[in-house]
Amino acid sequence: MLESAKGRLGPLGGWLSVSVELADPESFETAVAEARAGIASMVSAAGLAQNSGEDTAATLNALAGQARTPRTDPSGLDALDLVVLATEQNATADGGGSILTAAEMARAAQLLDGMPAAQRQQFEELLAGAKSPAEAAYLMKALAAGNSLAAIQEFDKLIHPYGDNLAWLSQHLAPDVVNGSYDGKSGVILTIKGVSGSLYMPVYSQGVIAEDCVAASTVAALANLDPVYMLQLTTGDHPGVPALDTPTALYHRLQSAYISNYEKGEVADGVRDVTSFTNAAIKTPGENLITNSLIGRATGTVYQYVPLNGSSDNQAMLPQVEQAVAAGQPVPIDVAGSGRIGHQMVIIGSSGNNLQIYEPESGHAYWVTTQQFVNNQLGDVTGVPDGLPTATGLEMQVPTISWPFS
Repeated sequence: MLESAKGRLGPLGGWLSVSVELADPESFETAVAEARAGIASMVSAAGLAQNSGEDTAATLNALAGQARTPRTDPSGLDALDLVVLATEQNATADGGGSILTAAEMARAAQLLDGMPAAQRQQFEELLAGAKSPAEAAYLMKALAAGNSLAAIQEFDKLIHPYGDNLAWLSQHLAPDVVNGSYDGKSGVILTIKGVSGSLYMPVYSQGVIAEDCVAASTVAALANLDPVYMLQLTTGDHPGVPALDTPTALYHRLQSAYISNYEKGEVADGVRDVTSFTNAAIKTPGENLITNSLIGRATGTVYQYVPLNGSSDNQAMLPQVEQAVAAGQPVPIDVAGSGRIGHQMVIIGSSGNNLQIYEPESGHAYWVTTQQFVNNQLGDVTGVPDGLPTATGLEMQVPTISWPFS
């Protein structure tokens, strides 16, 4: 029904539907009726699908997000616009998943409503000029991540030539941390100064230069939230230049981002010579600074460190963790054990009784059960089952902030 409604109103839904409404009122009314029936069907399907296993839970979350979007009602976008954008998916080869989550849609809608009229009109013109709903969804995602109108306009100039190429968009704008791959490759061969011979390095791994798991996990989380930032990593903001768009080039840009943020964290921790790479681990002040400057900026939230002291603390924090992730706010998590002082990962997803955690040493995201989280059984994620099983702290969100539009 939604496909039929979308076909009646044109490729981008509501903001192009006025011509249909004026030229063919009956067709317009039919499209609205079909859209409402389709939404009702999704809600009904969600109710029937409940408690049917992990795969069904993931589908249920997607349907629930789609059913919620029409209630957002921001200026300039109607229910059909929101449904069309909410259904857009990344290419399966690049990890799949929704381009724009319900939480990101809500943030973008709020920010769009808060824009001065002239800027809102300019943004809506970008949406109307998109070659596909996928391109429009990435523009909304860029807005949700707190980018200025000027930055989004420049971003659209770069991606618009590929706006109707879903494979290109998803590969360049959404990190595939599920498979840990880019352009079909899960690693690169490098010869690193100070290391004998060549090394095979996973594309999204933290590397071997410094103890920068905090920076690496946070940068990966930001790349997942902000397509403008991800495009910088994948192409250096020069799409279409083959030499700049390779897994090796992406790896080096990621390493540069990890190191620069590692140095900022070291400064916050009071380290004087941040360029020596003495493998000093980032401490709480540095971790908090990196989290707020990267993820906090993209989610519109302020993060603070919350220590965990055993399973009872983990259980108490679990609902807040699930709520944060559902709202599109990644949760950095520190783990420790007998083998090493500590390590940071980031919780990026939730489905049923499971949490998805990105681990920066391997450059992959893994699923664990909520019971494993509660019982401090996280060693399998880090590859050190007996060494790093225990959650020692989280970066959690406090009241929201807003961004200026410029």
